[in-house]
Amino acid sequence: MPITFDYKFASYQGKFVRIGPNHISIADPNALERVGCIRPLEWVLKSEFYEAFRIGRQDDVFTTQKKASHTTKRKRIANIFSAQNVQAFEPRVRTHVERLCAQLDLRCEQAMKGISGFNWEARGGQAVINMVLNGKRNGAAEGDGGSENRGVDLLDKLFEVKIYDGSPLSREEIDSEALVTIGAGSDTTSNSLSALCYHVASDARIKQKLQEELDSAFASTQKDVNDFASFEEIKNLPYLNACIKEAPVAFYFAGETFKEGSVISVPSYTTNRSNVWGSDAEMYRPERWLEDGSESLNKYYFAFSTGPRACIGRNLAHMDMMLSSAAFFRRYDVDLATPTTKLEIKEGFVRETVRCEVAIKRRI
Repeated sequence: MPITFDYKFASYQGKFVRIGPNHISIADPNALERVGCIRPLEWVLKSEFYEAFRIGRQDDVFTTQKKASHTTKRKRIANIFSAQNVQAFEPRVRTHVERLCAQLDLRCEQAMKGISGFNWEARGGQAVINMVLNGKRNGAAEGDGGSENRGVDLLDKLFEVKIYDGSPLSREEIDSEALVTIGAGSDTTSNSLSALCYHVASDARIKQKLQEELDSAFASTQKDVNDFASFEEIKNLPYLNACIKEAPVAFYFAGETFKEGSVISVPSYTTNRSNVWGSDAEMYRPERWLEDGSESLNKYYFAFSTGPRACIGRNLAHMDMMLSSAAFFRRYDVDLATPTTKLEIKEGFVRETVRCEVAIKRRI
């Protein structure tokens, strides 16, 4: 079912929508904690829906349905993606950002000479994941389709993982965890960057406020205009963080009891338009994350899921988006290609940004 239909139906039919014989969609942000299993029970399983994402015969941390199995698999690899350990991958992320900007610089020069323009489509997530995973770069930000070896990588880390008896992961387990990292970490990040680019380009006030914060942060470090910030230098910038957070947003619940075997889901498209976000929930407004009482919104922030099933690569994705966004919006001035330009979306397992046409030029 298209998620927009679920949203429109729930808006006048009520918070509970039966979308299948045994599947109930709960259009209420307060259901996120329960369905996300903050305090999971052994008998609460992921539904059979996730079997479609299994690669080969081996379950991975994303597809496994049973809580005990998920706990075991997650513990094996969680340390790789800890906030401290993902910083080891920062040089690779920054290298990709630098190469991407080099290509954008070239496009800007060509546009000034009347040679060609450039349509900004944030596909950098796939290139970053490729570099982090197997130590090689692809041509997404180079324009040459080349590759080169880049030292220790995530794949090496997976080979180092040991199970309870001290033996390594099987080849099938390594394959499944590596492939789910590629699948989960590329389109999702690039979709968010595309949406961020579109919304900032659509609002001159937001763009100016973001660029002023970035200019001020870089001025305090006395960096050359062609230098790129480290994650440590930008990770606490409030408005940049707010812009990024704003881009993507038998159970007993609310008086209803669901029978054993029921499939319960919460549509994030609908909950992101709930009145818990304010009367302007449909509007891109980063300031909502900086206002008094904004901490209460974090319980409804579901971009990386929640609880023990939350996205294991969240720290890596956040670092990627922070470094990419800081470099892009400080270095370039961005506007919509035309005043009527819209962000084109395709619905699927995730909402995919199909096209994001903007005009860019160097500002520093």
